[in-house]
Amino acid sequence: MMLASAAGQESLEDASIGTGHGLFTWYLVDGLSGLADAGKADNKITFAEIKNYVEKNVPSVATEKFKRKQDPYLCCNEFSEKVVSNVDPAYLQQWLKEKNNRRGGGNSFNGLTAADYKRFAADTALVETYNRFNRAIRSNNLTGSSSAEDFYQQLEKKYPGNPYTQDAKSTLAAEFINDAQKKVNQYLTCGVISSSKDKQEHAAAGGRIEKAIALLRADEPEFAAALRGRMFLLKANGDYGTASDAFNYAHAARAIDPNGAYILNQLSRLHLENNRPDSAAFYADKAAKAAPKWPCALTTLALAQKALDNKKPDLTNKGKKPSPKLLCKPSFGFTLGAGMNQSNPTYSGNQQTGFTGVNSKSAVGGNAGFLYHICLGPSIAIRPTATVVFESTDIEFERRSTSGAPIIETVSVKGTTISMALPILIRLSSGKIAPYIALGPSFNYMLSQNGTSADQLPVKKSLFMGNGGLGLDISLLKSGWVLSPELKYSAGLNDINSTSSPTVYSAALSSLKKNTFSLNLYLRKR
Repeated sequence: MMLASAAGQESLEDASIGTGHGLFTWYLVDGLSGLADAGKADNKITFAEIKNYVEKNVPSVATEKFKRKQDPYLCCNEFSEKVVSNVDPAYLQQWLKEKNNRRGGGNSFNGLTAADYKRFAADTALVETYNRFNRAIRSNNLTGSSSAEDFYQQLEKKYPGNPYTQDAKSTLAAEFINDAQKKVNQYLTCGVISSSKDKQEHAAAGGRIEKAIALLRADEPEFAAALRGRMFLLKANGDYGTASDAFNYAHAARAIDPNGAYILNQLSRLHLENNRPDSAAFYADKAAKAAPKWPCALTTLALAQKALDNKKPDLTNKGKKPSPKLLCKPSFGFTLGAGMNQSNPTYSGNQQTGFTGVNSKSAVGGNAGFLYHICLGPSIAIRPTATVVFESTDIEFERRSTSGAPIIETVSVKGTTISMALPILIRLSSGKIAPYIALGPSFNYMLSQNGTSADQLPVKKSLFMGNGGLGLDISLLKSGWVLSPELKYSAGLNDINSTSSPTVYSAALSSLKKNTFSLNLYLRKR
């Protein structure tokens, strides 16, 4: 079947085409006479050759010479190798000679001349590469060496903008999309994607859609953008060695379609694979509500609910309290806190220093660092913590004036300290918001002391402290993190007043200890 133009177009006819022909008819006869035989040059015209010849010339001549749009339609590709004309070389030469004699003026266009034919024959590399491209498409050889993608890249490099190249570009993009859509359909019909091979195939299909987007972006930006959700879904099915990459692709897809059941379901599956049943149930519920008749969403919801039930307390004997299971695993986290430091000085009674007493005073401090949470049982854990502490400890030294009125001089000891703590945590419940008690020692080592106080009142670098706190473990279900605000009291266990470099200030003290009240926030992965 051969149609002169596409639906809605006019078939161009003009007296200047030969002695008066339709543009489609002219090139059809031209090609069947032998000018379409540009590939094997075997004096046989196949349906593919005449189709390529007509579709290459008619649209470009209609646009360039007549400022009109005409796109012929020839069907169908299954007859591509069928021979539709046998070329008589003598007749072909006569045809070319008569074409030259009929060339007219004005906007006259008579098709290819003999010189044009020579140039066209020299372009057989273009047609041959295009034919190889189509053979690769038919054999579904899309990527790699001697593939459709390889031949298209050759066309793009040597013949950019050529109609053959443009056709190969759109064809390759369509094949990439069709191939990837098969994997999308497998996912939508609840196909099992569990093996490493399956995951690699889905990720590769996502890469092919990404290539299709790059091919289409300039000419079809809206359609190219519409493919991004499918691309991210397929990549979210991949196996990258760590879960973070798959989650990143899944969340990228959700950013495009926040209420898409297909991606909410994939997020649930990823959380199930990573042993996070509460998050899996959260996303599965959303997917089931978004697509209540989609079996995949309902199946995932059932699996997530089952995994969540398996982590509930195990009721083995009726009437007895459940034995909570160990629901946590070792995890890293962060800590941030601030509070009030209070010195606890004792006056030595040495009036030769000029001081008659010492008083405690409060000063602010802050800390930041890392933690490692280790479960020892259903309700007991340890939390080794390493923090950098920025602290200030103020001491008031009192002396009498000649009038008898007290004179107060404050010495502010400021410094940066590394603190290593090892508290034991005792959880008082197993709920989503669980109070706990923290008890344990810490070792502080001062890295630096401000110069003024170092001259007046040098302190010992090392300090042992006892710590006690009351906090809450708050489970953040959507993110899989636990936030723990904690009120903590710390008391110094040893004297930090240094006598190695005696001053009147250190001589006025028999001991110097400190204590701290602080609010700390601990954040860790569940």
